[in-house]
Amino acid sequence: NSVGETGARISEILSKIAESVSVQKKISEDIKQSVLTTEEISDLMVSINSSSSQQTGAMVEITLTATKLNDLAEELKNSLSKTSVKKEAAFDEEEEKNKLEATLENF
Repeated sequence: NSVGETGARISEILSKIAESVSVQKKISEDIKQSVLTTEEISDLMVSINSSSSQQTGAMVEITLTATKLNDLAEELKNSLSKTSVKKEAAFDEEEEKNKLEATLENF
C-alpha cells in the first residue's frame, strides 16, 4: 500500500513538473514575442526619427526659400516704386515744359 501511495505521489509530482515546464515554455515564448515586438517598435522609432529629421530639413529649406522670395518681392517693390517716381518726375517735367512753351507762345 505504501508503495502505491509513493507511486501516486511520484506521478503527481511528475505531472506538476510537466505542467511547470509547459508554463515555463509558454512564458519563454511570450518573452521572445515581446522582444520581437520591442525590436519592431525600436525600428519604427528610428524610422520616425529619420522622417522627423527629413521634415525638419525640408522646413528649413522652405523657410529659406520663403525668406528669399520675400527679399525678392521687397526688391521688386522698391524697383517699381523708383520707376514710378521717375515716371512721375518725367511727367511733371514734361508738363512744366509744356506750360512754359504755352506761356512763351502767348507772349
